[in-house]
Amino acid sequence: LRPDTSATMIDSYFKYRAGFGNSSEMSSGEIWSTTSRIGENELFRYIYVFAVLLDANLKIYPSDISYHFEDNTNSRWIAYETNTTDTFKQVDYDMPLEVLGGGEYKGKYGFQLYTLIPVGNSTANDMNGWYLQGEVDKWITVSRQRFKEITTNSNGDLYVRIAGENGETVNVGFVNGGTMKQQIVKCMIGESEMAVIKMPQASCEAY
Repeated sequence: LRPDTSATMIDSYFKYRAGFGNSSEMSSGEIWSTTSRIGENELFRYIYVFAVLLDANLKIYPSDISYHFEDNTNSRWIAYETNTTDTFKQVDYDMPLEVLGGGEYKGKYGFQLYTLIPVGNSTANDMNGWYLQGEVDKWITVSRQRFKEITTNSNGDLYVRIAGENGETVNVGFVNGGTMKQQIVKCMIGESEMAVIKMPQASCEAY
């Protein structure tokens, strides 16, 4: 699976090296980001953040990756790191994503890859419902090659249409915004090469 665009370095990298930043704005390492959007709705724009070679922890704010956004549809995200796909944290303009540096993260093999799941403009107390996490056994968990449509309704239910080859089994993760608990749905693609996963039923049906 692949994102919509090639990964690019965040602006803080260039700002510091041009002499306009301070040590809290990325004095070491590299942080890249890219994005995938399902359909034409900004509500379903996922962000990927890759960090490597950091000497110290660094806070990444939405403004650091805002060049991916077409509008202000999203102001809050649920984030997780690829090595701990069942551990989640909220990210917004007041609560940045903190990537780790130093120690085991200082070398080139201590990289981190975060996925930011969009939750729109929900408040912290209004995030109940299910959100698509994606294929938790892939680096890029949500892409247009696999996910064709995401539909939500007012009570928090979620319908996701996926594509694949006949007989292929896909492991798709979801996270509940109220409890921050993960649920994995194992879905086998049939002859139609399309399926719909429904949450909270955790069902997989041919499309």
